[in-house]
Amino acid sequence: MNKRHSLYIAVFYMYTILMCTTAYAQNGSVDALLKTGNDYSNLFQYDKAYENFRKATELEPDNWEGWFLGGKCLLRLKKLDEAERFLTKAHDLKPDEVDVQKALGSIYINYAKTAATNGQIAAKLDYQLKACHAYPAGTKIWLALFEQWWQNGEFEKIKAEGDFIVKNNKELLDQADDESLQASLVYVAKAYYGDADYATADKFLTHASKIRCQNDELYTLKREIKNRGEEKIKKILNQAQSEIESKNYEKAMETLKNASKQPGARQSEIQEKIEQLEKTININKYLEEIARLIKSEKYSEASVKLEEALGTYPENEELTAKYQEVTNKLEEIQEKKEREEEAKSYAEEMKRKKEMRFEAAKKEAEKYEKDKNYDSAIESLQKALKIYPNNGNVKAKIEELQAASKKAKKRQEEYTQSFAKLQSLFKEESYEECTELGESLLGKYAEHKITISEVLAEAYLKLEKYEEASKIVNNLESEKTQYEHLYNFAKGMEAYLKDDFDTSMPLLEQVSNSTYKFKSNASSTIWKIRLTRWQWGVYLLLLAIVIAITPKIKDIIQTAQEKSKNQKLEKIKESGNYEANFKFLEERYTKDDVHNMKLVTLLYAAALQKKGDNAKAYDLITDYLKKDSRSPLAKSIAGETAMALGETSMIALEQIEGLLKINENRSDVTNYLAKTYITQKADHKKAQEYIAKYISMNPGDAEAIKYLADVYISRQAYSQQSIKTFEKAIKNNPDISDYYVALMENHKAIGNTLEAERILETIKERFPDFATASSNTGYDPYSNQQDFYSRPQDYGQQQNYAQAPDDSQVSASAEPQSYYSQMSLPSQTESAQSQQAEDYSQKIMQQQMLFQQAYQQPTQQQAPKSAPAGFPNYDSIGGEELPSLESLVGKEEPLNNDSNGLLPDLSDLIDPKKNQPQQSAAVQPAAKPRITGPTKNCPHCGSLNSANEYYCTSCGKPF
Repeated sequence: MNKRHSLYIAVFYMYTILMCTTAYAQNGSVDALLKTGNDYSNLFQYDKAYENFRKATELEPDNWEGWFLGGKCLLRLKKLDEAERFLTKAHDLKPDEVDVQKALGSIYINYAKTAATNGQIAAKLDYQLKACHAYPAGTKIWLALFEQWWQNGEFEKIKAEGDFIVKNNKELLDQADDESLQASLVYVAKAYYGDADYATADKFLTHASKIRCQNDELYTLKREIKNRGEEKIKKILNQAQSEIESKNYEKAMETLKNASKQPGARQSEIQEKIEQLEKTININKYLEEIARLIKSEKYSEASVKLEEALGTYPENEELTAKYQEVTNKLEEIQEKKEREEEAKSYAEEMKRKKEMRFEAAKKEAEKYEKDKNYDSAIESLQKALKIYPNNGNVKAKIEELQAASKKAKKRQEEYTQSFAKLQSLFKEESYEECTELGESLLGKYAEHKITISEVLAEAYLKLEKYEEASKIVNNLESEKTQYEHLYNFAKGMEAYLKDDFDTSMPLLEQVSNSTYKFKSNASSTIWKIRLTRWQWGVYLLLLAIVIAITPKIKDIIQTAQEKSKNQKLEKIKESGNYEANFKFLEERYTKDDVHNMKLVTLLYAAALQKKGDNAKAYDLITDYLKKDSRSPLAKSIAGETAMALGETSMIALEQIEGLLKINENRSDVTNYLAKTYITQKADHKKAQEYIAKYISMNPGDAEAIKYLADVYISRQAYSQQSIKTFEKAIKNNPDISDYYVALMENHKAIGNTLEAERILETIKERFPDFATASSNTGYDPYSNQQDFYSRPQDYGQQQNYAQAPDDSQVSASAEPQSYYSQMSLPSQTESAQSQQAEDYSQKIMQQQMLFQQAYQQPTQQQAPKSAPAGFPNYDSIGGEELPSLESLVGKEEPLNNDSNGLLPDLSDLIDPKKNQPQQSAAVQPAAKPRITGPTKNCPHCGSLNSANEYYCTSCGKPF
């Protein structure tokens, strides 16, 4: 286009503007103002265009076009706040106009991006919601908003928008191809599902199902809702049956009618129950009328009524019994007297049993008090007090025992602290201080003499004060079997000092043949005894003479030295005196001058461990075990050094556990394992076993008891052993209702219903809120909404989706999370071609894994580098940007060279079919690491697992 043509066009537009202005001056019509404003807009003179549109709104405020066109001009002028006012007015006047919706939505998206850039996350979400309300068809923005709300746990907000989305996107639902709309509706359904509102959740899943897109989460959730719905109907029917058994017939009828309204209800079965209940109600009315007549001694009328009732219900045994009762009045009177006498006898019997229970509770309390088990004595007296609440003697005794219990607990606490210090001094090798403190504790805490004597005797042995050690081990006489090696070593060394070799030798040989820590000392002492007896010096002298006179002395000496070194190594191995031969072993290891370097490495590692260089010893023995994994000494060194270094890896823990195979009575190993598992928040079977064993050794550790009790509650692992744990947790935490409830459920699980009912009464008495909830709402401690959020294993219980993950998938510092914080969409990965050959059962297993990941193992989605953390990149929603001003007002000329003022591109919202993202590949589980060592097959899914696993790494179920 040449300059002349451009001039002609400019003149033409100016002429047109002049004519329109004249027309406005003549009649001031709104149409003329709108036309003039459009002409100025086409010339990019947005100030003048805006003035015309503004005047049009003043002349005709209800005309949406003036507000809309004026808002577009203000967008071009970068006056966003004023543009928002104009476009909001246009939206109010013409809410169904798509161009208005898009323009207003783009403003709020721009505000959201600005707020996100400034770190104002709450403001960003508010603007994003306004954008969704302005342009309801922007389903990608809905999806991004719901994802953020879901991550923040704002589920009520998601539910509040569900009906709005469905109402304002009927056309998209009819088109049935919008994946973002489908995903958004699935989020709404999940939010309602989380509140156990399955009917509403199913409603939104039905809307989502209209969209013909593959969504595994939708199908899985529908299946879950169906299962939950069936459970709810079953629960309602059970409640109705309970009401019938309680003769609350009207309440039962109301409950059955409610069940018939539930989705998926089997109407024929429920109708049959309703008819049966109506029959029961009619019979009950007859019985009530007959009872009234009998009470008034109107026996003839009662007989007529009974005949009428039996004519309708001849098979009813109760009516028949009543008829027999009326016709045999005299027998009835006699029976009544007999019943009165029987009731009197029953009352006397109940009184006698009540007194017997009271006396039994008192005797039980006396026994517990005698054993100084004051808490149990108090419990027994409280049972007695329930029988006779006003018994002052019992109340006084309870107060006395409470004071004694407090004093005993304080004494126990002081002992625990002192004993911990004693152990610390022993570990620090401060044996003199250890013996002083140990002797003091023996005098002060005679009841703990066994535990104290073990540490004190070993300290004396370390100081080589064998007479004192022998005296202390006398305290272990009653537990001689458990402390056999300690006892034998102390007595043997005492006999050795007294030159009583006949007594000393058998005792020390028993120690030498064991794996006890003083094995090397015992072995060396045995050799000393033998040398004393047999005068080995004579033989050594003769050997030296032979060597001196033998030809080829050099070769013989070298051979002898090699043999001597090997013999010495064998003696060191046999005696276990590694530390005393440290320099010899270190020299052999450094010079590598013997053939059996494997043995040198083993003994050198043992010597390093004895000297306290655990890090170097652990490195050496780890390499050694790769070559010889069956050596008991190597396993012992590995376990001791790993424990000394505080190792907590899986391999290290297995090595430490190996120490218990050598000596199952080592409390320090059990304590270490239990505390490690507690620190790691472990809850698998092995952790439970060691923590339980630790508690049996340290019954006063309230934190360990509480941890194990919480694990049992989380796992719902009920057994006879868990009952003891819950009882201890209740003693330590008497104001926490969860442990009472868990104890009740435990007794139910093992079939002890009477004890469960007794505990339920205790719960209602101690926790009135629990009793109110139970009576009003049918409280169930493991199925109410509160616990639904806090116990993720309840979600998807039919398919076992909530199975605890493998230990390797759990962080040692991971804290328990609520149900919603653990729910997240699964990460999308490309599917492998090899998965096409899987059979149907394997596909079902994968769906279960996906559901478990979606609701229990959230994956952090990486935020785009251009957006703040946690804020979705609105520039790439659906693969394109939001619309720029050019897409709204024309592309003849760019605004300016500064792109900072442009609004985001809404092209994906204007044309949802443009550049649609590729169909997401099916989510595949992450490839499992290669398994080394012994393996075993899962009995549930058949997949291969390491023999050390407690839970299947594929399906998550326990072995």
